[in-house]
Amino acid sequence: MNYISYNQPNIKAFTDFELFFNSFNITKVDRHMETVNFKEAYFVTSSKQVKEICKPLFDSFNTTYFNFVRRYENGSEICLTTDAGWTTYFYENKLYKFVIADQFARKKFIINKLKIIPWTQFSNSPVRIAQSEKFGIGIGMTLIFTKTGFTDFFHFGTGNENQHMSNLYVIYADCLIQFAYYFYDSASKIILEGSKLDKRLIISDRALQKDDEFPIIENLHIKNFMNVTQPKKFLINTADEQISLTKKEIQCIVCLTQGKTAGETGEIMHMSKRTVETHLKNSRLKLGLEAGAGKSELISELYKRKFDLSDLRFERL
Repeated sequence: MNYISYNQPNIKAFTDFELFFNSFNITKVDRHMETVNFKEAYFVTSSKQVKEICKPLFDSFNTTYFNFVRRYENGSEICLTTDAGWTTYFYENKLYKFVIADQFARKKFIINKLKIIPWTQFSNSPVRIAQSEKFGIGIGMTLIFTKTGFTDFFHFGTGNENQHMSNLYVIYADCLIQFAYYFYDSASKIILEGSKLDKRLIISDRALQKDDEFPIIENLHIKNFMNVTQPKKFLINTADEQISLTKKEIQCIVCLTQGKTAGETGEIMHMSKRTVETHLKNSRLKLGLEAGAGKSELISELYKRKFDLSDLRFERL
């Protein structure tokens, strides 16, 4: 998990929002939203079902607003929400132009599965200002799950009067992460339906964050930092011993979990099938398994040792 602290550009320094918008490294998609009938939009028609799923948030977590967005790499997205009014306002007024959370969803780094962002990091955002001033929801937290081909955003919010929740969302972030997985399960049919091309929103003037660009900021050389801090080994700790797997061993295991054969993994990793099999064999032996142990045994052993493969993302994979 990555807790993000970020000082965004001060929007008050920009008299022109378009200038503010263009200050980020972004590209645009081509079609427009003027033809969208928001009364029939999927985020409106599914809102009642989403509210029912989110009842635990309302009843037990002092939360009054929930929004799920799955943003695809081609610029289309689906949205599920408990507040169709705010979401309609957001799209109709094109506030999506000023959403900057996309830059937290980079996929190319080694460890980049989940990011947790308190809304205090976006206090100057036109989106946060509008939702707070016009809809009374200004306290919240955003979870970002980077996936293959898309990114999922979970937004949790509560009323401005609940200032104490600003800290509690951070302290109990694990509860929100559990809810995200509960939502994946409970809303699976709704998400699947919303993923259909005719249900997605195609946002013409929405900006897409380029995954391969880095901001140029004084004394912050991100690309160099990421290059020099790549671990060569991954430690798997237990109470009694410390085991380390090499980066290549972990990469081979990740490919294995994705259903790839040793031959397919070799093509991805630019190595022979036999070398891949050797890396997997060495991984099993290090973990105390038989050399010929199956895929499920290898993965199960890693999870037993509290090593979560889902938190790993390798650039070449």
